[in-house]
Amino acid sequence: MPIAKPTLPKPSLPLPTPPEIKSPQVANEVINAGYTPLKALMTYASGRPWMSTFFRQILAGNSEPMPPQFDSALSVQSYHAIRKCILKVQTELNRNPDAEKGLTEVSGVALLMPGIIPNYGDAFYADIGDGNMGLFVIHNVEQMSIYNDAAYQIEYGLMDYVTPEIERQMRERTVQTSVYDMDYVHTGKNPIIAADEYFTRERLEREEQSLIDQFFSQFFDKDLGTLSVPDANTARSLYDPYHTRFVDRLIENEKRPSRLRMMVLDTSMGRDSAPTTLWDLLVKQDVRQFSYVTKQMQQVPTRYFRGGSVLMGGVAYSGFDDVIYPVQGSAPLMPSDFIPGIAADNSGMFFRDLQFLTSYVFSEAFYSQHRVEMTMLEREAHNLITGQPINVDNVDQLLNAYYDTSKLTQFYAFPVLVALCRTASQRLV
Repeated sequence: MPIAKPTLPKPSLPLPTPPEIKSPQVANEVINAGYTPLKALMTYASGRPWMSTFFRQILAGNSEPMPPQFDSALSVQSYHAIRKCILKVQTELNRNPDAEKGLTEVSGVALLMPGIIPNYGDAFYADIGDGNMGLFVIHNVEQMSIYNDAAYQIEYGLMDYVTPEIERQMRERTVQTSVYDMDYVHTGKNPIIAADEYFTRERLEREEQSLIDQFFSQFFDKDLGTLSVPDANTARSLYDPYHTRFVDRLIENEKRPSRLRMMVLDTSMGRDSAPTTLWDLLVKQDVRQFSYVTKQMQQVPTRYFRGGSVLMGGVAYSGFDDVIYPVQGSAPLMPSDFIPGIAADNSGMFFRDLQFLTSYVFSEAFYSQHRVEMTMLEREAHNLITGQPINVDNVDQLLNAYYDTSKLTQFYAFPVLVALCRTASQRLV
C-alpha cells in the first residue's frame, strides 16, 4: 500500500520558548543562582539512538511554521540542515493502515538531544528500517524540562520516501549546513558546528593518527625500550628525556601501535631542579614561561648520572651513551665530553638549525618571540602557546612536507604537529 501524505494538525498550544534564567533579586541561602550545564547528562537519556539529518526551519519574525511545501516558491521556506543528528527513540515507528483510503500512516516519538530547539513543521531524514530513507515531519513538540538545557520530545509522521526529487527540493531550500557533534555535547559545548569545520577536524584527526603510526615505527627502539634521537652525526646513542616525557604524555596508549609502553628514564643529577622546557610551554600555554624557559641544552655522557639505580630506570644503565641536559651556569657542565650541535637538513619550514647548545630545538627568534624571523612551525607553535588561531593551511603544508624531511626533523617536529592538529579545530582561522 502507498504511504499517506497527511495534512498535519497545527499546534493547539504556543511553541516552547526557552526560559530566561535570571539571578534572584533577594539573596537567600535556599536559592541557588548558579547555572549548572546539563547537556552532557542528557546524552544518557534512554532510547534507541537513531541517526538523522535534521531540517530546522529558518523563520522570519512574522513567519508561521509549516511542513515542507514543495509546490511553493523556494523563498517561502528555508532550512538549516544539521547532519549526524541523534534522536533517542521513545516509541518505535507505528504503522496504521487505512483500508478505505488505501494508505498507511507511520508515526513515532523520540527525544531530540540538546542544542536544537525543534518547531512544528521541522523535518528530518532517517532510515525507516526497510532499506529506504523516509522524510519525517514533526507535528508536536514538548519541552521536557524548565531548565536552560532541556531535551525536547517530538512526535512525527512519515511524509514520504526520500526520492531524488524530494532530495533536490530539500537541498534547494537549505541555506545553511552544520554537523551535530556528540563530543561537544559531552563537554558542555554547543554541539552544532559548521560542516567545513567538522570535516576539517575529522581530517586532522586522521592526519594525527598517521603521524603516530609513522613515528613509533621509525623511532621507538625496542632494545632500549624508549625513543632514541636519530641521525646524531655520531656513533653514540643519544637520549632526550624532555622530548620523550612529552611524547609519552601526549600520545595515549590506545593510539600507539600495539598499545606499546615506553620507558621514561631517570636523568636527575644531584639537587638540580627540573627545567622548564619548550615542551612545558606547549602544555601550559603560559606566555610568562618565555621569561624563564630553559633554551640551552647540552649532550652529556650518561656515566655522569650513576647516582640513579637500575630498578628506578637510571639512564646510566639504559644502554644510551649520551643524554640531553641543561647547561649549568655560563659554561657547559663537562666541556671536554660534548658533541657538536646537530644540523637539520630541511627546507626551513620546520627548524632553522636544529641543535641544542645555543637554542634547544627552536631558534632564538622563537624564544625571543620575534615572529617575523620564525619558521612556519615556530609561528604556529607560538600561536598555540599564546592562544591565537591555528592556521590550518599552514598546518597542511607542514604535514605534506613532514614525510620528506630528515629523520631528525621528523623526530622533533612530530609532537609539535600532533599538538597543532589537536588544537586547530578549536581555533580555526
